[in-house]
Amino acid sequence: MNPQLNKKLKLIVFVCIIFLFSCLLYFRWEVVRDALAAHYLVVIYATVLSIIAIALQALNFLQLLDSPSKPQFLSMYRIWALSNLANYLAPFQPGLAVRLISLRQLGVSAWMTTHATVRQLQLSIWAAVGLFSLAGIFNQILLIKIMAVISAFVFVLWPILLRLVKLIVLEKCDNFKLAKKYKKELVDLLAPVSLTKFLLPVAQYLLIAISVFIVYSDFGANIFLHDALLIAVATSLSALFSITPNNFGVQELLLGYSAHVTGLSVNDAISIAVLYRLAHLGSCSVILLLALGVPKDNAIK
Repeated sequence: MNPQLNKKLKLIVFVCIIFLFSCLLYFRWEVVRDALAAHYLVVIYATVLSIIAIALQALNFLQLLDSPSKPQFLSMYRIWALSNLANYLAPFQPGLAVRLISLRQLGVSAWMTTHATVRQLQLSIWAAVGLFSLAGIFNQILLIKIMAVISAFVFVLWPILLRLVKLIVLEKCDNFKLAKKYKKELVDLLAPVSLTKFLLPVAQYLLIAISVFIVYSDFGANIFLHDALLIAVATSLSALFSITPNNFGVQELLLGYSAHVTGLSVNDAISIAVLYRLAHLGSCSVILLLALGVPKDNAIK
């Protein structure tokens, strides 16, 4: 298929999803508003867990950041919240540019930021694959069970797969002048990450899964912890590769479908989707307020 046509089709699909969700929200706003008011405690709960999850993301990034000049945690925490909010402004994650510019002001080079970002992405995918294999095996759907078994093999073989890709990169780099110049940097991006740095992404996924389990259960869903973990992995992975503003539309579709599968009504599905948007916006806003007094040049030299 023509790449340009493919992009247009994807854009049309995403616009249709957003339009459909907006229409549903508009016509059912009173019901959704009442549902959120009735479940205000889980809104607070989801917001608090989101605050902690963002802290784990920022801390994990600092673990992976190999720079002579490192921001202190509160500075990184603020940057992370700010970049998350920036992602709402446009598609294709403009928050990445905000993070890069903010860290550059603290003396962190663009390459160091890119290096840590790619390694964190690699680590997040590895953690997601492992947790999907663990949760998927308990699912009743045969296809998910099969995918879980395949994921288990991928998880175990992940370091070997990275080494294979590294060998391919080393072989192909010599054929391209620019790639040959930055061969060492490209290879560094594919270096396996130590297991000690693996714990924070896992903890983040588990926090999201606990949040999903509590929120869905509070709405009366028939959900188990392994189901909540599958939803957490699916929504988090979709956010990593989102091309809509802050994954808007895709996240709502995943949460809505999950709500349907667990026995909830359309109104409850929309309410849960709105709840998580409010929790995310609320958590980022709280973080910015908490870090309000932190100097912008707060970095460890």
